[in-house]
Amino acid sequence: MRVTGMKAAIRNRLKRSGGPDRGGMSISMAIVFPVFMLMLLAVIQGCLWWYAREAALHAAKEGVEAGRTTTDKGPYGPEEQARKLAASLGGGTLRDVSVTSEVTRTPPNGQQAQADAWIKVSVKGTSLSIVPGLPEITVVQHASGPMERWTVPNR
Repeated sequence: MRVTGMKAAIRNRLKRSGGPDRGGMSISMAIVFPVFMLMLLAVIQGCLWWYAREAALHAAKEGVEAGRTTTDKGPYGPEEQARKLAASLGGGTLRDVSVTSEVTRTPPNGQQAQADAWIKVSVKGTSLSIVPGLPEITVVQHASGPMERWTVPNR
C-alpha cells in the first residue's frame, strides 16, 4: 500500500531533515552550556582565591623577615614591607590589604622558647570574585618568627 498525498510529502521531508529529533542538539546545548560555564568559572575562581592566599602568605613572611631585626614603623618596617610585597604580588587578585604586626614574649603554637621575643605578622585582604553573585572571599594569612638579638661575646 502506497501512501500518497500530504502524508507522503511530510514523511519524505522528515527523512531528509534528520527525523523528528531535529533541533534536539540545540536544546541540549542550551541546557548544558550554562552549567559548563559555571563550572569553568568556579575553577578559575578557586585559582584566583589560591593565588591571593599565596600572595598574602608570602607578604606575611616578608614582613617577618623585615621585622626580625627591627620593629620600626618606617619604610623598612615589617608592616610596610609586607604591604609592598602584597601589592606587588597580589596585583588585582588581592585587594583591600591590611597588615598588622605584634611582638610577643611567648612563642607561637607551642614552639620551643629559643628566643626572647617573637614577631607575628598578619596580612588580611579580599580575593577578586569573577563568579556573578559570589561575594569577595576574605583571605587571612599569618607568619611568625623569632626576633634576632645582637650579643657581645664574653671574653
